[in-house]
Amino acid sequence: MQLSQHDFEGSGTGRETVAATEIDNEAAAKRASGARIFMASPENMQPATVAVNDRGRIGGAALALLAVVTALAAARDPTGLSRFVLGFAYRGVAVDERSWQEWADANAPFFGSLALGARFAIVEDVSDSTGIIFTREASGVKARKTHFLRFRPVPMVLAAPPPIAAEIQTLRMARDGNRFWDGLKNLARRRAIHCYRFASRDEMERLGLEAFLRNIDVYDADAPGPHH
Repeated sequence: MQLSQHDFEGSGTGRETVAATEIDNEAAAKRASGARIFMASPENMQPATVAVNDRGRIGGAALALLAVVTALAAARDPTGLSRFVLGFAYRGVAVDERSWQEWADANAPFFGSLALGARFAIVEDVSDSTGIIFTREASGVKARKTHFLRFRPVPMVLAAPPPIAAEIQTLRMARDGNRFWDGLKNLARRRAIHCYRFASRDEMERLGLEAFLRNIDVYDADAPGPHH
């Protein structure tokens, strides 16, 4: 049997198919090579590297700030340093911002003597840096949690242990009437609430804080108790 040149070389369609396949393979190889070059290019990796570096710098700055604040706390009052650090993890009733805000909203007339901008804090212990700051604003009294009372002091601090704080939060003027005032005055007379002033008497009077204290018979922590 004799093969013709046509039989040996195959049909034109077969040659075109082979050629097309070779072109497609070559193009695919070029695309893959280009993709590898694109992915490996330092210029293309730079944004991700910058983002990682930025997060690293932010984290380092936060740690540095915490270190500085801790050092300042230690210099200011070495015995209170542990309470300052632990305050960041403390979740007790005395620092429950939501509960105190609900209590303030329910007893708005209680803060009637406070001048606009007057502030005071409630803490568990006077050495604490974590507590709730009450501020008289145009829209009412706002309760906000802070960890930095040691560095941004307020004119007056009231200290009450957690059971007393919880008892205070149960009092409601609209429901309890005179028992609201009697309840607070009873706690004050039992010396369950201690007052610490960090402003002059004149400043306290101007802010309405002196009148506020007189309303509930709260005494300074170092003052003698009432005599009966």
